[in-house]
Amino acid sequence: MSKLSLFFFAFVLLFSSQSMMGQTILNGRVVDDEGIAIPDVLISTNTQSTVSDDDGFFVLSISNDSLLTITHVNYESKYIVARKRKETIVVELKLKSRQLEEVSIVDESKVALDRVDLHEISRMNVLFGESDVIKYLVTLPGIASINSFDAGISVRGGSTTENAFLVKGMRIADPTHITSLVTAFDPYVLSRSTVYKSGFPSMYNGRLSGYVDMNNETIEIEEVEAELSVGIISSSAKVAILIGKGGNNQIKFSARQTYLHLISTMYNRKSKTGTLPKYGFQDYSLSYHGRISDKWSLSAFGLVSGDELPFELTQNDNQHMQWNAQSAVVSLDRKLKRNGSLKILGGVNGNESVFEQDSNDQYISSEANNQSVSVRWDQPLTQTFAYHMGYSYERNDYSLSKNERDESISNNSMQSLYGDLIVFPNLNWVLTGGINMTYYEGLRSFYDVSPRVKVEYLLDDLELWVDYARTRQYEEKLPFFAIRSPMDIPVPLGDNNQSARCDAVSLGAKYELLEGLKLTSSVFFKRLDYIKDFSASSRSNLEFEYIEMVEGQGHAYGVEAELVWTHQKLSAGVNYTYLESKRQFDEINEGDVFSPPFDITSSAGVSLSYALNRHWFMSAFWTYTSGIYVTVPEGVAVAKDITNPGTTVNYVPIYGDRYNYRLPARHRLDLGISYRRPVKNKHAIKFSGGTYNTYNHKNVDFIYLEAEQTSTYLVSFVPKSRMVLPFVPYLSITFYLNEKGGKNG
Repeated sequence: MSKLSLFFFAFVLLFSSQSMMGQTILNGRVVDDEGIAIPDVLISTNTQSTVSDDDGFFVLSISNDSLLTITHVNYESKYIVARKRKETIVVELKLKSRQLEEVSIVDESKVALDRVDLHEISRMNVLFGESDVIKYLVTLPGIASINSFDAGISVRGGSTTENAFLVKGMRIADPTHITSLVTAFDPYVLSRSTVYKSGFPSMYNGRLSGYVDMNNETIEIEEVEAELSVGIISSSAKVAILIGKGGNNQIKFSARQTYLHLISTMYNRKSKTGTLPKYGFQDYSLSYHGRISDKWSLSAFGLVSGDELPFELTQNDNQHMQWNAQSAVVSLDRKLKRNGSLKILGGVNGNESVFEQDSNDQYISSEANNQSVSVRWDQPLTQTFAYHMGYSYERNDYSLSKNERDESISNNSMQSLYGDLIVFPNLNWVLTGGINMTYYEGLRSFYDVSPRVKVEYLLDDLELWVDYARTRQYEEKLPFFAIRSPMDIPVPLGDNNQSARCDAVSLGAKYELLEGLKLTSSVFFKRLDYIKDFSASSRSNLEFEYIEMVEGQGHAYGVEAELVWTHQKLSAGVNYTYLESKRQFDEINEGDVFSPPFDITSSAGVSLSYALNRHWFMSAFWTYTSGIYVTVPEGVAVAKDITNPGTTVNYVPIYGDRYNYRLPARHRLDLGISYRRPVKNKHAIKFSGGTYNTYNHKNVDFIYLEAEQTSTYLVSFVPKSRMVLPFVPYLSITFYLNEKGGKNG
């Protein structure tokens, strides 16, 4: 080697050594706020950069005290000063408000759906001291209740039988309590709910109109939290407990017992217009959530409810109805790399009803049981792609009995494969495409394919969306009475039926006009094919092989708008929905198009809640809905055994066209006020009072004909209307064990 070469080599070596003296190798890892690794994070200085691997680790050569910039499209950027360290540093990033997981997997999108949590429900009027999920939902645009006997909801002009109630995406028993007072879903246990009115993710199928997916999430408590409420309508007890090392396991329990039958007895003593039914119910909910390891967790939910309703229409016509429901869901969850997740779920649920009538020794019972399993896999692929896919199996068993011996049975099963692909071209656009493929096996077997498409645009305070979804339904409920009730009988598809189909399109926008003032509006259209109803003779012979399920078509379209203002202690909202919903069957009303009970032309709601101070809270809610269509008898036939003069005369109603009469509009005002104060700085007590149907508007629930004898030989048939709930004042007292429990109240 020449002297020049040696000199050059020594110069380079010396320069490099001097340069490296200020450098160090930094080992690090990037995680989210739950300690889950974040891949593809850019870590850079002024001169060098690298990207974290699948496990969130990175290695970077840096100068001492240099500034590190850590960025990811879905997380808030972070800046730290790097110093010489021997150990691996851990950098925690927080999710952006619009980030991949929130939009695509965990919460789907922020638009085209309504999300409800325990805090939002608690700001509403706590009617009779009882918060309730469904009671809150009917305050939202596009969602309405039909009558006091039907505890379900009508979503955008759909039937109350066309909605699914779920926990963690698994089917549970429908809400079973009658009246618009309460349902069986306690938000203390089911603390978060998501309502889909359109743009359904591919995992949802089996119902045409809406999906209410509830979650038994953990709540922030100390070791033990308890609530005890005592009121004039019902009493309830709730408790949450942290168990295990580190408090990684939480159990929540809720129990409720009503004594409405006592209120009815007192009201009937003073009422001259008729009698209120002596209705009573109870329900029990249990929730468990536990962390098995850093990646595995287990959760479970259970619900049991029972109702009893003796009803006296006339002096000689006593009826007794009772029904109950049970549900259970278990979920085993595993966190995967790149914010993915794997869920294995199982569920069972069942409904049973019994009807007895003394005058003719009639006994009818119905039972439906469901078992299901599901596997789901959610996984972001890159910063711009994510997918959601899964498989589910479901079996349904039905039984129907006209006495305590003879029984008619039926069953079916469904298997579904589904998946969604979510694309994020940038922070403004979200594109979703999905498909649900279902194989149905019952009296006949077939395949269904249901596509889904959604496009969303998000810009500052503006959100726009358009979506399309096809959904299917594989059973319908045979009305037990002329109006919907918890006694309705679930019926699977017959050998000549195919699944009901709904093709729904919606277009909407949400805009924040001012800070705290948001306007949401959307238009929607639904085309329905092969929708189900029943022939007039189906109720006369209650056996599955003789129940005739007929198929027809229909449509629903409308517009809904909501204006919400939230400012410190005040929360106010007003909404309005206009819609048209029509159905048509060749076998019903001579094939003419008709308005079903859920053709609620106009509905409006005004809500107001205000916290006067840390002790006093006031709320008010006013609601209006157009009158619903019901079926009224057109005449009466007189039936008597002429061979036995001592037998009682029976008056049998004669029906013509269905839904031939529109009831008056329904509206009411509910007021509430509560006072809460701490007790010994650890516990709390709250007094709640208010009024239901404050101005005592007669909201008619149904109409019937009653025979009245006008002379010795003449009998006239007078139409009578019946309401279930008049003006009712209430008062309740709630005791909280520890301060956090009081705040939750």
